[in-house]
Order: sequence, then C-alpha cells, then structure tokens
Amino acid sequence: MFEEVKNIFIQAGFPRREIFDPAKRKNVPLEIGYKDTTVYFGIYLNKPSWWVIRAYVEARKPRVGFNLPQELTSKMVLPTGTILPANSYANFRISIDSIEDIRAIKDIVIAAINHTIQERNSMAATEASS
Repeated sequence: MFEEVKNIFIQAGFPRREIFDPAKRKNVPLEIGYKDTTVYFGIYLNKPSWWVIRAYVEARKPRVGFNLPQELTSKMVLPTGTILPANSYANFRISIDSIEDIRAIKDIVIAAINHTIQERNSMAATEASS
C-alpha cells in the first residue's frame, strides 16, 4: 500500500513542495512515511501525527480512512468502493477490495495530501499573526 501511495505522491509532484513544521518554526521539505500499528497501517507527511491515510487492510471488511473533512468529501464520486460512516479514526472512509484500489482513488489520495499540507501551512499563518 505504501508504495502505491508513494508513487501517487511522486507523480503529483509533492516532493518539490514544503510543509510548515511548528517545532522548527519554518517550512521543511515534504516527505512521506508510514507507521504500521496493530490497529491500522498509517501513511503520513513528515511526522506520524500528520497522517493522510489510515488503512485497515487485514480487517474482515478492508477499508481506508482519509484525513479529509466531510464538507470536502460530500461531493466526491468513487470509482470503486463504498463510502462508510465516519468514526473516531477518520472522517472519510471507504471500503476497498484490494490494495490496488488505491490507484483508482488517486484523486482522493491527492486531496488528502493537499488537505494535510494546507492544515499544517495554516499554522504558519496563525503563528505569524500572533
């Protein structure tokens, strides 16, 4: 799964972008990483708390959760999978049949990456105005 998302990350040009790191109080190069827990497989930008995707691929019903607010996802059309109700792990979740379904929902992956970048970069604006 990580390789699929990493390929989308690279093809969309994200390695040339930056993200605000409040600990360093400056923009830093954007990096993608993953964290495999007993509950989910997480994909994040720069730090595990800056998550983009949480996947439950070994669950009875495989699903993927995205760090996307409901107002952005209400109009999204899925080429594969079914939209699932939000839960405490993710506001936007979809069922998947296999890891390869990630390619089919590439636009959602890109939207989640962009949303995480915007979230972090808005912290820079807030910090600069205080």
